[in-house]
Amino acid sequence: VTSQSVDESLEGKPFFSSHAYDLDSLQLYPGSPWLFPHLAPMCPMTCFDLHPPDYKSLKSEFRTDPMTEVRNMNGYEGIRPFIKRHSKDMLVLIDPSFEKKDDYDNIIDTLKYIHDKSPSAVVAIWYPVLDRDTVVDFHQRLSESGVPRLLCAELNIKEDRKKI
Repeated sequence: VTSQSVDESLEGKPFFSSHAYDLDSLQLYPGSPWLFPHLAPMCPMTCFDLHPPDYKSLKSEFRTDPMTEVRNMNGYEGIRPFIKRHSKDMLVLIDPSFEKKDDYDNIIDTLKYIHDKSPSAVVAIWYPVLDRDTVVDFHQRLSESGVPRLLCAELNIKEDRKKI
């Protein structure tokens, strides 16, 4: 996928307007919390961030949004009681730091937990393609997780990076 085809296919959509982002010179991505309100505009959003500077930035960014709550805690832990209280239809966006080797394991465990407690939940996983072999392994493990109806949709605006 080229940046031109991305621009053309997403033109006019408020979040992805090509006027807002030049994908060839993009230095900072808008972040996954900005994606959610465009996917589910009338739904409340709860964000979890463990890192104090990122939490403060997120809290500041959404300080005037009455539909958004920001919590300073590990999302893998924070989502569990949340799912128990709000087990109806929901969209869960998992966007780990990928700074820890067990992030892929935690994603799969969390996905299975969410599916067990709220089978109608839609779970989106935001991940970078740092190493294609790792992603292929992750996809295989997801397909073996027992969670039905999995879909992989990746937006590649640049060639995969070499192994890091």
